[in-house]
Parts: sequence; structure tokens; C-alpha cells
Amino acid sequence: GSNAVSNISGSVHFDKAEMDLTLRAKNPIDGRVTRVANVTKNQIKTKVAFDISFGQFNIGPEFYYQKGLAKVTKEALELGLKALRAQTDQQPWQTRSGEVQDNFVTIVGGDDINLMPGDQVSFQNARYQWKQEDKVCDPDYYVGSVPGQIVAYGVVTDVGDYISTVKIDQNTMLDDIVPGALVKLVKLVDIKPVPGKK
Repeated sequence: GSNAVSNISGSVHFDKAEMDLTLRAKNPIDGRVTRVANVTKNQIKTKVAFDISFGQFNIGPEFYYQKGLAKVTKEALELGLKALRAQTDQQPWQTRSGEVQDNFVTIVGGDDINLMPGDQVSFQNARYQWKQEDKVCDPDYYVGSVPGQIVAYGVVTDVGDYISTVKIDQNTMLDDIVPGALVKLVKLVDIKPVPGKK
């Protein structure tokens, strides 16, 4: 003979926790918040239970599925960084000049920001204002800056990890470049594909 199923029951229970994450990008000179990204990610714990009765026999498996906190945190950070990146990608690229020697200027940024030999940049001397003269470069005392007119153009010649060297085009030089000048990207070098490489 055969046994008839006399009773089947089941239940699903969801527990949900929410993570709210705020990422802020700050200007390194003055410490002011320039961009903010806020993301929310959920952690869900699911409990599934079924009970099947075959007359005298009961089968009642119960199992849990939980999205781990580490995974939720990782996903929230990825979403937050993606949102910040989308905002900062809209902001024009710029950096500051360092040491000036003859026709060469050291600038902040290199491999870390994907600069390449041949990239073209412009220089604008800037005036900075600090609350106290003895607190220059202290973000707590920074008031603001005013970039001046473009004083020269140059081409990136050497790229290091975090700094690069720019050769100044003497034909475009209108004034001396001072340390701390605003450096803006004018044109990226054309990258030619290597035959046979993908």
C-alpha cells in the first residue's frame, strides 16, 4: 500500500537590519567637506521551516540563510565609493606645483593618478589667505585662495609614484611659477595601441 500525506505546513520568516553609511571627501588644504555619499544596505536573515506529516512520521527541516555583516559592509563601501567617484569624476583634475628649477617644475601626482609622459598641463599662480601668518598650511587656519591667470604651459616628462616632473614651454611663460601654483590638465597624451596586444 501507500501512505497518504496527511498534513503539510511551512513558514518563512525574515529579519532585516539596515546599515546606513556616509562617506565624505575632504579638501586636503582646508579640511572642508567637498563631496558626500550616503548609502543604505540591508542585512537579511531568512528562516525557512517546513513540516510534512506522513501519518506517524514527521519531517521538519529548518534552515537559515543570512547575508553576513562583512558582505553587507563591503557592498555598502563599494556603493559609497562608487557614488563619491561619480561626483569627483565631474570635478576638473588639478594639483599643486612644488619645486621650480630652471625649465622644470615638480608637481604632486604621478602613477597614483595615472599621469603619463606627454600629458599637457597649465600653471596658475595662486594667492592663499591664512588667519595667522605663522599658521600657513594649517587647515584650521585656512581662509581661501584665489587662482590667478595662467602663467605657463608644460608637458609631463617624468612620472614617479607620487610626483612628476613637467618641462615648461618657454614660449608660453608669462611669469615665474611659484611653489603652490595651481596645475590643471590641458590635454592627455594620445595612447597608441601596441599591435597584437589587447
